[in-house]
Amino acid sequence: FPSHDTENQFAKKIQESLMEKAYYDMTVGKFIRIKITRGGKLGEMGYLDPDGYIRIFTYRHKFYQSRLVYLWFTGILPNCTQQMDHIDGMRNNDHPSNLRIVDHKLNGRNKKMLTRNKSGYTGVFYHKASGKYMAQTVVNGKPVYHGIF
Repeated sequence: FPSHDTENQFAKKIQESLMEKAYYDMTVGKFIRIKITRGGKLGEMGYLDPDGYIRIFTYRHKFYQSRLVYLWFTGILPNCTQQMDHIDGMRNNDHPSNLRIVDHKLNGRNKKMLTRNKSGYTGVFYHKASGKYMAQTVVNGKPVYHGIF
């Protein structure tokens, strides 16, 4: 595993590379390229991936824009065990005030309601055997039963 110093040097190089060719526009929530490098076009950087995240190719690596925004404003590049949480749940809203670093467990608590959910509430589903609704959540990987109503 790379040392903490190596991670910091890598983050600094990415930040410097980004700063020499772009700026972050708070009104549109995107990096704007101002210098052409290796075939890049001027204007908004990145693309929307199939999962709804904005991805940017810079410094010979592909990054989630949210990680680059966090780096831009804090000087810290989240490591591979850390995840970026979009507080409002919108994957393409990379405004600095909407981002925070969390671990996998905490980020999993932000899951959206499943599309097959018919109750309208996360953790509540119809219990066929009783003909009532059952409430259940998962905490630390274990189901927690809240009752049948």
